[in-house]
Amino acid sequence: MKIIGGNSGTREHVADAYSDFYTNALIVTAKGLELELPRVLTTYMIINFSRNRFEGHIPNIIGDLVGLRTLNLFHNGLEGIIPASLQHLSVLESMDLSSNKMGGEIP
Repeated sequence: MKIIGGNSGTREHVADAYSDFYTNALIVTAKGLELELPRVLTTYMIINFSRNRFEGHIPNIIGDLVGLRTLNLFHNGLEGIIPASLQHLSVLESMDLSSNKMGGEIP
């Protein structure tokens, strides 16, 4: 996902003691603030990136967030096929991809 415009900043990983809970880097924008997360906690439970100006596709790596229960990406400019990697989100209870240009089946 990418955003058009916004301020830049970085957030650094605090402790390597939890390295088993982290995966690859991810660049996100939260309500106009662009952040680069060098490591992403795979046990996040809720992600709400709704009403941002995200464009592009949903990255496959989102399927590695095994603790994810809620995923809200509605009202962005996302397009393409819903990634098959979402089938790995076995505890996912709620997902909203509406008001995007997504296609395909929900895995």
